[in-house]
Amino acid sequence: MREAWIYGQGSTGPQAANMLVELGFSPRFVPRGALRPLRGVVHDGHPELLLLVVCRGDDTSLAGQILRRLRADGDLADVPIVVAADAARAIASLAARDADEIIVQPLRIEELGVRIARARSHHGIVTQDVIRLGSLDIDLAAYEVRLDGEPLELTALEYRLLELLVTHPRRVYTRESLLNRMWQHEAAANTRTVDGHVGRLRAKLGPEHGRRIRTVRNVGYRFE
Repeated sequence: MREAWIYGQGSTGPQAANMLVELGFSPRFVPRGALRPLRGVVHDGHPELLLLVVCRGDDTSLAGQILRRLRADGDLADVPIVVAADAARAIASLAARDADEIIVQPLRIEELGVRIARARSHHGIVTQDVIRLGSLDIDLAAYEVRLDGEPLELTALEYRLLELLVTHPRRVYTRESLLNRMWQHEAAANTRTVDGHVGRLRAKLGPEHGRRIRTVRNVGYRFE
């Protein structure tokens, strides 16, 4: 499930988390003053969404600082950011900052879903649930891939790799960035690990679709 990191909580935080689950995200709360969640026992993922919650009485200047720090962070700068603000005054103070979309509280799941889709589209991210490429169907809602109508058996990591590439078409990912996203805490992993998984994924997709994963010489990969 795609991770969404929540900054700020108040009474809106748990409500927002529940809505994110319904929208297909796995929410994680980020401690105050930090940019990343506490490291868990399981493998940490990379966020597909950042949600900043600004409640009544919160210091909007601190919220602005968080936004600027997120945009300055090399690993998080390209992640869509949605701000959920308590009142119009907070909207006004944050509007010129680095949020992709701003939504007024109280939250409604329908509007939150629309704002998230718009924020992701600003970054060129494909947002539809099912991506059809000829004989290849990728169901992002059901986490299923079908080739010629038959289920394609992918490992969890192969699926995550395919999902990342297919939802960011034509974007070039360096081997190092893929390594950081997919194998963050595996000391034995290296860029050859990335190449090996890409090779196996291409083989499973077959010659027609495997070639959609293009090699960018001396850099990394992109999906066409």
